[in-house]
Amino acid sequence: MKILNTLNNEETTSAEKLAAVAAFVTTVRTKYGNNDKTIEACKVPTTNGFVPISLLTNDEKIAIAESEIREVIAMTTAVAENSEGSMFDRIFEGFIAVNPILVNLDQVSDSDY
Repeated sequence: MKILNTLNNEETTSAEKLAAVAAFVTTVRTKYGNNDKTIEACKVPTTNGFVPISLLTNDEKIAIAESEIREVIAMTTAVAENSEGSMFDRIFEGFIAVNPILVNLDQVSDSDY
């Protein structure tokens, strides 16, 4: 997966990685056909409990994004292996296009603190 190569590149900054994930998700959602749909954000599990995406640092967002993408790969693989004639990329696109975390990684807090 090309996006995982970008996320694992230690020379790439967190801001560049977030931009790459945003571009990736936009491309997938456009191809899937739901780019105009709103998907509500959810809280994400952290070592400090469940936290809104907007309160995560860029590094935390990258860690969550990589975890979500790897989970989607695992789910896609399971479906593709058990569904004769299925297409990995189409299944993958569906999972990415509706993922409430990946779709909302661009959220930021408006807090002064």
